[in-house]
Amino acid sequence: MAVIPSEKAQKNPDQVQSLKLSKKTSGKSSDVASRAILFTTSPTTQDLIDAIHNGNTVLIEDSTLKHGLNGFEAPPGELALSLTTLTAYIIDIIAVIDHFLLHRTFLHPVLCEQILTSTHEVVTNAILWSNLEVDCLNNRQKSLNFCDLIKERLKNKLLARRLLKINFHLNAEWADVVIISSGKGFDWHHAVSKISSDVQGLAIIHSFADEVMAEKNGKILRLRFYT
Repeated sequence: MAVIPSEKAQKNPDQVQSLKLSKKTSGKSSDVASRAILFTTSPTTQDLIDAIHNGNTVLIEDSTLKHGLNGFEAPPGELALSLTTLTAYIIDIIAVIDHFLLHRTFLHPVLCEQILTSTHEVVTNAILWSNLEVDCLNNRQKSLNFCDLIKERLKNKLLARRLLKINFHLNAEWADVVIISSGKGFDWHHAVSKISSDVQGLAIIHSFADEVMAEKNGKILRLRFYT
């Protein structure tokens, strides 16, 4: 995924604020509140990795989100990321998930690679085609400045602050990855029916995931991998 420089990266490191417990968990159990981590600035890749390393269950939200963690709790031992489009685009989500799989699960390394590859494809699609509403076909065929187009879309505060959620549900039989975007979505079943060299990402997802379930016009995708 293309990376653009963040404003945070350009600041003096001494000015970066530390982590604190979320105050947006009113009405939730104290157990959930104690596990919810709120970043007082948009988190970096290392912030997220450190949070995973230091907690059994990680509920992470970007402080620039308006809706907080409502309805997005995760049971112990699982991971829930709740990020803005801009943060999700800038950070290395795959490195974060890789750290989670390595340190918080006992899945086979081959399965972990399949989960990482599939999740990368879905998250990329969720960011670009759903949340940023980039026209996939037109811009790949007609524009030589695709990255410039994405940067322009990220300057739009409405698009940049849209919500992207990634959640892991694990048990003895399967691992589920749920990716929730808040943009326009897409017709998943129609896209899958036309898998070709132009949509290799969809083919990759279907070749690795045992089940793919789409809801709300493709805004919610659940990938299931049997362990």
